[in-house]
Amino acid sequence: RKFYKNRPLREVPEIVQTRKRKADTPDWSPGNSMALGASLKKLKHLELKGYPNNVDACDALNGKADDVPKAILASGYCVVYNNRKHVYYLVYKEGKKEAAMIAAGFGKTTSKAR
Repeated sequence: RKFYKNRPLREVPEIVQTRKRKADTPDWSPGNSMALGASLKKLKHLELKGYPNNVDACDALNGKADDVPKAILASGYCVVYNNRKHVYYLVYKEGKKEAAMIAAGFGKTTSKAR
């Protein structure tokens, strides 16, 4: 016990980002998505049609497709219908998760769960 008493404290390392982003990582990624359900109640104006799944939609969004609505590019998130699973997905750009969740109604709540 006396050994630790006289031992100096370790230095605190500099704060390092927990998740470093590679330079070639695309803004739109299929991993940046969450299921909304079988019916679309909100965000109908941000639905990206013409793509059967998240992967194809992200490829189109990263490829500067001309048919992507300006509202989707401005907001940084959109809704995609997955034909195979019959579920709508909320797909968001890197760094837009919180804004997308709030827009979809999954944002922070003020009341505590009981």
